[in-house]
Amino acid sequence: MATFQDPLMVKYLVGLIISLAVLVLGLAVPLRFRNRGRGRALAALLIGAALAFVGAVVLQNVLRLVIKDFPAMREASASVGKEFPALTFEHVIDGRPGDLSDYEGQVVVLNLWATWCIPCIAEMPYFEALEDQYADRGVSILHLSEEPAEKIRTFLESKAIGVTHVRTEEQPTKVKRLPTTYVLDRQGVVRRAFAGVRSFDDFEKAVKAAL
Repeated sequence: MATFQDPLMVKYLVGLIISLAVLVLGLAVPLRFRNRGRGRALAALLIGAALAFVGAVVLQNVLRLVIKDFPAMREASASVGKEFPALTFEHVIDGRPGDLSDYEGQVVVLNLWATWCIPCIAEMPYFEALEDQYADRGVSILHLSEEPAEKIRTFLESKAIGVTHVRTEEQPTKVKRLPTTYVLDRQGVVRRAFAGVRSFDDFEKAVKAAL
């Protein structure tokens, strides 16, 4: 049930409903005008065919996204309400060892990402803004990657991106979709989990709920 409360899944469901409505409308228009004269019937047939085509294309694309994203969303949602697994990592900038337990008592936004992931990069400014606004309230942002430290450092230098970046060779969760973001409360319990790219508002609402 939690999967269907995910903002992205809600958008997908709305897309499915709209595309189905357009498809049905496209099929219904020619029937509505079939006895209104040859000219009107032909025009209705063309309009209906165009609507049906658009509805079918949009429906196909939305279904493709749902099929691709639903397993990751379901897996991420399954972690909500549970303590996040123990996690050790290495700080990218200076190589210091770290542990998720170091952030006990803080709200942690843990973002799983990679340098090749364009949606991950698109989210970076959201996390920087979150840290700017909520750091003094005990919110920490951690970007976690499995890539080599040197590769991550080179990327960060080229983009001038702040926020704490760490790396690990562990597999912290079963979710393989990037980006995936977990919002942990002060006790280390997952309060929200987002598989796939999200908006700043989505992250901010989750952080506020965890404070």
